[in-house]
Amino acid sequence: MLLKLLKSLMNSTTQQATVKISFYDYIKEKYTSKGNKWDDVNIFGIRNEDDQDRDIFNDYIGIATNGKVYIYQGSTDPGKYWTQVGGYNKDGKGVAHLCHGYCRNVYQVGIHGSGSFAHEAMVQTGNEVKVWRDVNNNYTYDNGDTLEIGYLGINIHSTLRDDVVKVGQYSAGCQIIKNYTDHKKFMEIIKGSDKYKNNNKACFSYYLFTIFEMDTSYLK
Repeated sequence: MLLKLLKSLMNSTTQQATVKISFYDYIKEKYTSKGNKWDDVNIFGIRNEDDQDRDIFNDYIGIATNGKVYIYQGSTDPGKYWTQVGGYNKDGKGVAHLCHGYCRNVYQVGIHGSGSFAHEAMVQTGNEVKVWRDVNNNYTYDNGDTLEIGYLGINIHSTLRDDVVKVGQYSAGCQIIKNYTDHKKFMEIIKGSDKYKNNNKACFSYYLFTIFEMDTSYLK
Protein backbone atom coordinates (compact mmCIF):
# COMPACT_ATOMS: atom_id res chain seq x y z
CA MET A 1 0.00 0.00 0.00
CA LEU A 2 2.84 2.37 0.94
CA LEU A 3 4.68 1.53 -2.32
CA LYS A 4 1.58 2.35 -4.38
CA LEU A 5 1.20 5.66 -2.54
CA LEU A 6 4.85 6.57 -3.21
CA LYS A 7 4.50 5.73 -6.92
CA SER A 8 1.33 7.82 -7.12
CA LEU A 9 3.07 10.79 -5.51
CA MET A 10 6.05 10.43 -7.87
CA ASN A 11 3.78 10.31 -10.92
CA SER A 12 1.86 13.35 -9.70
CA THR A 13 5.10 15.30 -9.14
CA THR A 14 6.37 14.35 -12.60
CA GLN A 15 3.13 15.44 -14.24
CA GLN A 16 3.17 18.77 -12.39
CA ALA A 17 6.78 19.38 -13.45
CA THR A 18 5.90 18.96 -17.11
CA VAL A 19 2.91 21.32 -17.07
CA LYS A 20 3.84 24.49 -18.95
CA ILE A 21 2.48 27.91 -18.23
CA SER A 22 0.56 29.63 -21.02
CA PHE A 23 2.44 31.48 -23.76
CA TYR A 24 0.92 34.71 -22.44
CA ASP A 25 2.22 34.13 -18.91
CA TYR A 26 5.57 33.01 -20.30
CA ILE A 27 5.99 36.23 -22.30
CA LYS A 28 4.82 38.28 -19.32
CA GLU A 29 7.41 36.59 -17.11
CA LYS A 30 10.16 37.30 -19.67
CA TYR A 31 9.00 40.85 -20.35
CA THR A 32 8.92 41.87 -16.68
CA SER A 33 11.94 39.87 -15.48
CA LYS A 34 14.10 43.02 -15.14
CA GLY A 35 11.42 45.29 -13.77
CA ASN A 36 9.99 46.35 -17.13
CA LYS A 37 6.39 47.53 -17.19
CA TRP A 38 3.63 45.14 -18.33
CA ASP A 39 0.99 47.12 -20.19
CA ASP A 40 -2.42 46.81 -21.86
CA VAL A 41 -0.57 45.95 -25.09
CA ASN A 42 2.91 44.43 -25.00
CA ILE A 43 4.82 44.27 -28.29
CA PHE A 44 7.82 42.00 -28.69
CA GLY A 45 10.18 40.58 -31.28
CA ILE A 46 12.09 37.28 -31.32
CA ARG A 47 15.34 37.37 -33.28
CA ASN A 48 17.08 34.38 -34.84
CA GLU A 49 20.50 35.67 -35.87
CA ASP A 50 21.32 32.62 -38.00
CA ASP A 51 21.35 32.80 -41.80
CA GLN A 52 21.10 36.57 -42.13
CA ASP A 53 23.04 36.38 -45.39
CA ARG A 54 20.22 34.23 -46.82
CA ASP A 55 17.89 37.24 -46.50
CA ILE A 56 15.02 35.18 -45.09
CA PHE A 57 12.15 35.84 -42.68
CA ASN A 58 13.17 33.69 -39.72
CA ASP A 59 12.11 35.99 -36.87
CA TYR A 60 8.82 36.84 -35.14
CA ILE A 61 6.89 39.97 -34.19
CA GLY A 62 4.20 39.51 -31.55
CA ILE A 63 1.70 41.14 -29.21
CA ALA A 64 0.57 39.93 -25.80
CA THR A 65 -2.73 41.45 -24.68
CA ASN A 66 -5.89 40.43 -22.81
CA GLY A 67 -4.50 37.02 -21.92
CA LYS A 68 -3.62 36.12 -25.52
CA VAL A 69 -0.50 36.15 -27.69
CA TYR A 70 -0.60 36.97 -31.40
CA ILE A 71 2.61 36.19 -33.26
CA TYR A 72 3.61 36.78 -36.88
CA GLN A 73 6.49 35.79 -39.11
CA GLY A 74 8.84 38.64 -39.83
CA SER A 75 12.37 40.02 -39.63
CA THR A 76 14.09 41.96 -36.86
CA ASP A 77 17.30 42.32 -38.89
CA PRO A 78 18.13 44.49 -41.89
CA GLY A 79 18.02 42.87 -45.30
CA LYS A 80 20.96 41.80 -47.44
CA TYR A 81 20.66 44.78 -49.79
CA TRP A 82 21.11 47.46 -47.11
CA THR A 83 23.83 45.40 -45.41
CA GLN A 84 25.87 45.23 -48.57
CA VAL A 85 25.54 48.95 -49.40
CA GLY A 86 26.52 49.94 -45.85
CA GLY A 87 23.23 51.25 -44.49
CA TYR A 88 20.23 53.31 -45.49
CA ASN A 89 22.26 56.46 -46.15
CA LYS A 90 25.06 54.54 -47.88
CA ASP A 91 27.49 56.66 -45.87
CA GLY A 92 29.77 53.88 -44.62
CA LYS A 93 28.39 53.97 -41.07
CA GLY A 94 26.95 50.49 -41.55
CA VAL A 95 23.39 49.24 -41.50
CA ALA A 96 21.52 49.46 -38.16
CA HIS A 97 20.66 46.44 -36.01
CA LEU A 98 18.33 47.15 -33.09
CA CYS A 99 19.99 46.00 -29.86
CA HIS A 100 18.31 43.30 -27.81
CA GLY A 101 16.31 44.22 -24.74
CA TYR A 102 13.55 46.52 -23.59
CA CYS A 103 12.75 49.71 -25.51
CA ARG A 104 10.47 51.87 -23.34
CA ASN A 105 7.67 53.91 -24.94
CA VAL A 106 9.30 53.96 -28.37
CA TYR A 107 6.35 53.44 -30.74
CA GLN A 108 3.30 55.44 -31.75
CA VAL A 109 0.74 54.75 -34.46
CA GLY A 110 1.78 56.69 -37.56
CA ILE A 111 2.73 56.38 -41.22
CA HIS A 112 5.77 54.53 -42.50
CA GLY A 113 7.16 55.23 -45.95
CA SER A 114 6.01 57.60 -48.64
CA GLY A 115 4.22 57.55 -51.98
CA SER A 116 2.78 54.17 -52.93
CA PHE A 117 4.59 52.52 -50.01
CA ALA A 118 3.08 54.79 -47.32
CA HIS A 119 1.06 52.74 -44.81
CA GLU A 120 -0.07 52.77 -41.19
CA ALA A 121 2.58 51.33 -38.90
CA MET A 122 4.27 51.72 -35.53
CA VAL A 123 6.77 54.54 -35.89
CA GLN A 124 9.71 55.27 -33.60
CA THR A 125 8.65 58.73 -32.47
CA GLY A 126 8.13 58.10 -28.76
CA ASN A 127 11.66 57.53 -27.51
CA GLU A 128 15.24 56.80 -28.52
CA VAL A 129 16.54 53.31 -29.29
CA LYS A 130 20.01 51.79 -29.30
CA VAL A 131 21.42 50.14 -32.43
CA TRP A 132 24.74 48.70 -33.47
CA ARG A 133 26.16 49.57 -36.88
CA ASP A 134 27.52 46.77 -39.06
CA VAL A 135 30.52 48.74 -40.30
CA ASN A 136 32.20 45.79 -42.02
CA ASN A 137 28.93 44.45 -43.50
CA ASN A 138 29.31 40.91 -42.14
CA TYR A 139 25.99 40.53 -40.20
CA THR A 140 27.89 40.14 -36.89
CA TYR A 141 28.58 42.54 -34.03
CA ASP A 142 32.37 42.53 -33.75
CA ASN A 143 35.43 44.76 -33.51
CA GLY A 144 35.00 48.04 -35.37
CA ASP A 145 31.21 48.08 -35.19
CA THR A 146 29.74 51.07 -33.37
CA LEU A 147 26.78 51.78 -31.11
CA GLU A 148 24.33 54.62 -31.68
CA ILE A 149 21.37 55.94 -29.68
CA GLY A 150 18.69 58.19 -31.11
CA TYR A 151 15.53 58.63 -33.12
CA LEU A 152 16.67 56.44 -36.00
CA GLY A 153 13.46 55.49 -37.79
CA ILE A 154 13.46 51.90 -36.52
CA ASN A 155 9.77 51.34 -37.23
CA ILE A 156 7.54 48.25 -37.15
CA HIS A 157 5.99 48.07 -40.61
CA SER A 158 4.82 45.84 -43.44
CA THR A 159 5.99 44.70 -46.85
CA LEU A 160 2.53 45.53 -48.27
CA ARG A 161 2.53 42.06 -49.82
CA ASP A 162 1.49 38.54 -48.88
CA ASP A 163 3.83 36.76 -51.31
CA VAL A 164 7.21 38.24 -50.40
CA VAL A 165 10.07 35.73 -49.93
CA LYS A 166 13.21 37.78 -49.24
CA VAL A 167 13.75 40.66 -46.80
CA GLY A 168 15.60 42.56 -49.54
CA GLN A 169 15.14 46.33 -49.37
CA TYR A 170 12.19 46.14 -46.97
CA SER A 171 14.40 46.63 -43.91
CA ALA A 172 17.39 48.86 -43.22
CA GLY A 173 16.98 48.10 -39.51
CA CYS A 174 13.19 48.24 -39.09
CA GLN A 175 11.21 45.43 -37.50
CA ILE A 176 8.96 44.10 -40.25
CA ILE A 177 5.99 41.76 -40.47
CA LYS A 178 6.26 39.56 -43.54
CA ASN A 179 2.65 39.43 -44.71
CA TYR A 180 0.49 42.52 -45.11
CA THR A 181 -2.58 40.59 -43.95
CA ASP A 182 -0.80 39.86 -40.66
CA HIS A 183 0.36 43.45 -40.35
CA LYS A 184 -3.20 44.73 -40.66
CA LYS A 185 -4.29 42.34 -37.88
CA PHE A 186 -1.36 43.58 -35.77
CA MET A 187 -2.43 47.19 -36.21
CA GLU A 188 -6.09 46.36 -35.53
CA ILE A 189 -5.13 44.85 -32.17
CA ILE A 190 -3.13 47.94 -31.21
CA LYS A 191 -5.82 50.39 -32.34
CA GLY A 192 -8.49 48.30 -30.62
CA SER A 193 -6.76 48.51 -27.25
CA ASP A 194 -8.03 50.70 -24.41
CA LYS A 195 -4.65 52.40 -24.32
CA TYR A 196 -4.96 53.64 -27.90
CA LYS A 197 -8.67 54.43 -27.68
CA ASN A 198 -8.01 56.62 -24.64
CA ASN A 199 -5.09 58.38 -26.35
CA ASN A 200 -4.29 58.01 -30.04
CA LYS A 201 -0.84 59.49 -29.33
CA ALA A 202 -0.05 56.81 -26.76
CA CYS A 203 3.45 55.34 -26.73
CA PHE A 204 4.00 51.58 -26.78
CA SER A 205 7.07 49.73 -25.53
CA TYR A 206 8.88 46.92 -27.33
CA TYR A 207 11.04 44.03 -26.11
CA LEU A 208 13.44 42.38 -28.55
CA PHE A 209 14.39 38.88 -27.39
CA THR A 210 16.89 36.48 -28.90
CA ILE A 211 15.60 33.07 -29.86
CA PHE A 212 18.26 31.53 -27.59
CA GLU A 213 16.56 32.92 -24.47
CA MET A 214 13.15 31.58 -25.47
CA ASP A 215 11.45 28.20 -25.11
CA THR A 216 10.94 27.58 -28.82
CA SER A 217 8.22 24.99 -28.21
CA TYR A 218 5.86 27.96 -27.78
CA LEU A 219 6.57 28.97 -31.38
CA LYS A 220 5.39 25.70 -32.94
